[in-house]
Amino acid sequence: MTESNVSIAEIAIQCPTTFQGTKGTLFGIAFTALIAAQAFFALVYGALGITGSTLFTGLFFLSCELCMLCLGNRRGVILAVPDLLFVVLVASIAGSLLMNGNTAPIKEWLLLLGSLTAYICGRLAKPADIELIRTAYIWVVAPILAIGTVVIAYALFSQWDDPHGKPIVLGFDAVATYFVLLMGFLIIAVASYPTTIRNSVIVSLLTFFPIVIFAASMVRLTLATIPITLLVVTIFKPKKQRLHAFILLISVTGAVAVGLLMRANTTAVLLTYAAEGSRPTDEKAEQKRVERRSVVATEYKMVAPSCELDVNSSNSIAIRRALLRDAFYLVPRSGILGFGFTGFMQLSCVRWHEVHNTFLQAIIELGWLGGAALIALVLVIALPLVKPAFRGESARLVLCWTTYTAIVSVAHGDLARSFMFFSVLGLAASLASLHSSMWSIGDDVHA
Repeated sequence: MTESNVSIAEIAIQCPTTFQGTKGTLFGIAFTALIAAQAFFALVYGALGITGSTLFTGLFFLSCELCMLCLGNRRGVILAVPDLLFVVLVASIAGSLLMNGNTAPIKEWLLLLGSLTAYICGRLAKPADIELIRTAYIWVVAPILAIGTVVIAYALFSQWDDPHGKPIVLGFDAVATYFVLLMGFLIIAVASYPTTIRNSVIVSLLTFFPIVIFAASMVRLTLATIPITLLVVTIFKPKKQRLHAFILLISVTGAVAVGLLMRANTTAVLLTYAAEGSRPTDEKAEQKRVERRSVVATEYKMVAPSCELDVNSSNSIAIRRALLRDAFYLVPRSGILGFGFTGFMQLSCVRWHEVHNTFLQAIIELGWLGGAALIALVLVIALPLVKPAFRGESARLVLCWTTYTAIVSVAHGDLARSFMFFSVLGLAASLASLHSSMWSIGDDVHA
């Protein structure tokens, strides 16, 4: 065989592999764009001086998911137990809708549809492409985080002594939370793979200032999930690599402490709120609460605990406590199909607040069936990855991403805005199918 023929043969062999690698990278970029959209659009819309564009944002989400569906491994999926649980979850939504009628605005339904579709998109990921997805995420999100940190820092220092904890960034109050979510995802992506002490120190230095800024911005529960998940990463790392993950854990914890100490006065106010819980509100707020209590009691024949409380609307901790009291009151009363999607907001006297816990929301609004399906979905996906996570980087990464998003969903979740949560569940389900002989219920159809 001539040299030219050998070269042509080598190219012919390498082309499919290169194409598959390119598909995996593009899938990773679409995956990243989907879960980073909130942070990205907060910067874009804020810079343009507008509150947002429902049409443009919706088209962006749709485009990301269509790209993932087109680039995914559509013909190689193994029907598995988590997929049946996902179907049960969707069926519970349909059943709740039929029983309770339309209980949510069309925008919320579209967001919920997008979140559920994210599971299917993640499910089509090829397990072999996990590392490509990780790399794409790191390279795409790192510059977005750098820009976001500067913007948030400017807003923070200009509002340093303002009474509210979180700074208003470009007209939005949740921007810091969006960026904390991305930062946690990024740190886990780095920590889950083998590295050196030198690289761990470099990453710690690069992430220290952003985390200080986020902590000073009073992003509490979401930020707390990062060191918790890093502890999980440390446990699953090989013994020789645990020190590297531990360096990141210490760095993140130290940065959080520095950020809180920098705004000691604001931190002290929040600690006071934690001790106070609920306290009397002004006369106008009290009148609204009484009116709301009357509406809920008349329409739903029950009175949630928050309807008997004077919740300080400036105290986010008191609001959380009131929401949880309502949630635990409603869980045993939700029945098989629940009170309907967004029904919690109709029953609670803490107006315009979801329960901030995806699992409790599912139980209350979709019923015991939907809540059980969602909880079982997470467990059935995560458990087969535990043993492989001690040995393989991809399994460790996906398991820790799943842990991270699940904890975030407990602390700050909303079914309609769970693109990150469901896309990671789909990704984990794709990988878990390789690690459990009892997991599959169908035949493997290779692409």
